[in-house]
Amino acid sequence: YSPSVDTINFNGTDGQNVFFIEDTHPSVNLNINGQDGDDRFDVGGAGLFPSLDGIQGRLILNGGADDDFVHFIDTAHVGSETYVLTAANLTRNDLPFPLPYLGMESVRLDAGSGSDQIVIEELDDDAIVNGAGGNDTFVVGNGDIDSNITANLDILGGATLGPNDHLILEDSVDTNPDTYWLESNSFNKFNFPPTLTFDDSIEAVTLNANPQANQIHVDSVANGAVFTANGQGGDDLFLVGDGDIDTNLVGDVVVNGGAGDNDVWLQDALDQVGNDSYVLTDTTLTKTAFSGSVLYESVSLVRLFANEFDNTIDIDGTVAG
Repeated sequence: YSPSVDTINFNGTDGQNVFFIEDTHPSVNLNINGQDGDDRFDVGGAGLFPSLDGIQGRLILNGGADDDFVHFIDTAHVGSETYVLTAANLTRNDLPFPLPYLGMESVRLDAGSGSDQIVIEELDDDAIVNGAGGNDTFVVGNGDIDSNITANLDILGGATLGPNDHLILEDSVDTNPDTYWLESNSFNKFNFPPTLTFDDSIEAVTLNANPQANQIHVDSVANGAVFTANGQGGDDLFLVGDGDIDTNLVGDVVVNGGAGDNDVWLQDALDQVGNDSYVLTDTTLTKTAFSGSVLYESVSLVRLFANEFDNTIDIDGTVAG
């Protein structure tokens, strides 16, 4: 097309279209409309080295009717960037324009090979977010998870040589008391219908709860991972272990009560291998056959629910409250 053209509107046919967008001209606005049918939009190209680097002009994608999917592919990009995904846009900090997507039913982002920050502020469509290479940080929720994340989200840490893919669940401005559940590969909370899952390549998970009086369950932790629960404010109750600490917690748990009168319940009553040795200090729990650790701070009460066998329980310190 002529360089004097400033806008191109491309309308697909009714049916199942596949659009490959490898690059755009800096001075041309490109609008692609999928029309009817289950359409797919691959942004970044379909070659051996797909990247968003070539998207230098304004690009607007509109899926139209039916079940449409947009795939942002940036795996060949080598820098460490910040991506922000909302219900209608993807941005990368060094690209000149946001990448709007409209009328889609699902979205996937495969980030670059650097150590990226991937911020997922809002979702109305089911999403898969893959950090790909590098030691990535994923920040989800924009302060109010159940208000901002209204579709299913699956997070993949991706391949990395270092144990540093980190998921931060940000719910700190929600104004209602909640119940939260953290498990090895999933997160849930009261009044949150979608699923939020993550794979084993996520080595650290941090929950920043709202400042109300909450219940926070840390039911299981993946092998070698570190799960941190921050109560922020309010009188929080942390329930750790889901009845069998050494079976369910094969990584580390860190509880930070924050402000308020906070309790920690260490739940091991369902453990069927008895005669354990428990050691409680003012900040930690250890026990027989427990490969992980539980650390707690800013709490007023620690309660241990031991198993029913002949155990030894040493109390080497108590919390300040």
